[in-house]
Amino acid sequence: MKRIVCMVVFICLTMGVGRVHADSEITILLQRVYVGGDISEEIYTAKEVSVESLLQKYEGWKLVDYDDEQITLQKYIDDISPIIKTSGYFGLGDDGTLKIFEGTPREEKVIHSFFQIDTKKLQSYKKQRLKNGIRVKSKFTFERVLKDLKNYAKEN
Repeated sequence: MKRIVCMVVFICLTMGVGRVHADSEITILLQRVYVGGDISEEIYTAKEVSVESLLQKYEGWKLVDYDDEQITLQKYIDDISPIIKTSGYFGLGDDGTLKIFEGTPREEKVIHSFFQIDTKKLQSYKKQRLKNGIRVKSKFTFERVLKDLKNYAKEN
């Protein structure tokens, strides 16, 4: 994949579009993609910047989009997002869908929806835990809960 990125940069630079001129600004969009699909974005503007210098500055980031107005770089983070770490709880929606809430399920601020649970097959203590909310502080807990509850997913 690194070769493709380098090729894109080479093409952009040889075509004269790899550098933004001093009198114009370009938006730099940095996207962090976390386990579970959360994406955090950091946006800033810069003058006279090249794609090559950005890729050197942001080593390990992937060029995903580029035009005269915006450069988008993306990086996969092998962890759950900071919002889930600080306030994420697994719980069930009214329709039986497994969700991650910002705060307890009673607060009803949904961050993610996953799949419907067959609540008839679910043991009562697991139902109660989901009703109260299962705190998610780590990638390990996130993956363990998803794996366990996948066994109770409704077939479509």
